[in-house]
Amino acid sequence: MIRKTKSFVTAVICSLVTALALGTAVQPAAAAAQTLTMQAETVSAAASKKLKASSTKVSLKETDTKTIKLTYGGKKLTASKATWKTSNSSVATVSKGKITAKAAGTATITAEYKSKEVEIKVTVSASTLKANRTSVSLKEGDEQKVSLTYNSKSLTASKATWTTSNSAVATVKDGKITAKAKGSATITAKYNGKEVKIPVTVTESTLTASSTKITLDKGKTKSVTLKYNGSTLSASKASWKTSDSDIATVSKGKIKAKKKGTATITATYKGKEVKIAVTVE
Repeated sequence: MIRKTKSFVTAVICSLVTALALGTAVQPAAAAAQTLTMQAETVSAAASKKLKASSTKVSLKETDTKTIKLTYGGKKLTASKATWKTSNSSVATVSKGKITAKAAGTATITAEYKSKEVEIKVTVSASTLKANRTSVSLKEGDEQKVSLTYNSKSLTASKATWTTSNSAVATVKDGKITAKAKGSATITAKYNGKEVKIPVTVTESTLTASSTKITLDKGKTKSVTLKYNGSTLSASKASWKTSDSDIATVSKGKIKAKKKGTATITATYKGKEVKIAVTVE
């Protein structure tokens, strides 16, 4: 009985040792397998994440800009964390997601992050500067305001650079053209490398009076009306004078006969003048 018991205990102890031995051998293998599984899952998760852009096709005019936003794995990604490049810097450049159109053409912008990339196709068309008038006809002393549009949007005239080919004929400031003398000139507006030209023709202005010869009795009065370039002109806007105030006086176009004789009344406006011969009987 004692031998059997010893043998049984010995067998049990050996079995336990063997089991423990086997256990210490199995445990590292299981841990390694678990680690590999986790690594595989991590790699799989990373592989499933996608880099996306807010726009993959962009159309711009020269000098326009467009900012592209990114997401990685469905979450917002700061643009500066990605690497950006352009296929054609003469057409479009990019910095931290901000695309700047340089010249007409096409380019591909690429954003890269953690071995993932997304492409944005960029098409740049030529910018346009237009004036609301293609030509202007004015009389001496007249003015005309010209407005501009840049890429079909209203452009403040003062933002453009304005020049004239002949300041003796026409001058310009912030789009306001002033006719100076008979002749022709070309007004040019420039903005962001674009320009538009407006031919200007100036014709001689005319100042006319309702009467150029008047006969009055002493003490009588007569009012003379004026027209400037065919439009009625308020008499008070003109300058009036008489060649002989003893014979006839004038005030705002109203002529008064003083005594027998002759005098000349002169009305002047914007460099033009008209004479009225007055005879007092």
